[in-house]
Amino acid sequence: MKALGPTAIGIGAATVLAVGALLSYCGRGSHSSQRTASLESLYGGDRDTEMERQRVALINRGAAQVNLCRAVVSRELSLLEAARQVRDLVRDDPMAWALLRDLFPNCSEEELFCRHLMSFVEGHVLERSAAAAELARLEAELDDLRRRDALHFPDLLPSTNPTQSAERPTR
Repeated sequence: MKALGPTAIGIGAATVLAVGALLSYCGRGSHSSQRTASLESLYGGDRDTEMERQRVALINRGAAQVNLCRAVVSRELSLLEAARQVRDLVRDDPMAWALLRDLFPNCSEEELFCRHLMSFVEGHVLERSAAAAELARLEAELDDLRRRDALHFPDLLPSTNPTQSAERPTR
């Protein structure tokens, strides 16, 4: 049986709240035509199409994150490489960025995605004792990256704006 840690449950609940907020925003009400018009102007399509697109993207992103968790636990990927791939999954989703910034305030972009991945791993390891050991290993890996000043995604320079990071110059 899977043991879900409090962080994983918190992220799961936050995801449900974010999707619920979107559905509520798009739902029927006294201002639903204004909301629909707002979404149509924002996304250039109708409300139902956009909601379906976001639902499918969320499902696909969740499945990809589970696969990345498995790769980190099996040591096929480093914590930093898997975190970079998670960052790439949410690169164009401002709601996901805002949610992650709220969950992991005062973190660099790299640490934010490492911590997000660690919390996801916590929710996808089978036994509580295995989860604790794996999280300790990942925390040590993160500490080592910080100590060596190597907590940087290889494809981007450090940036304060995650959507406008400059690419590293080629040598």
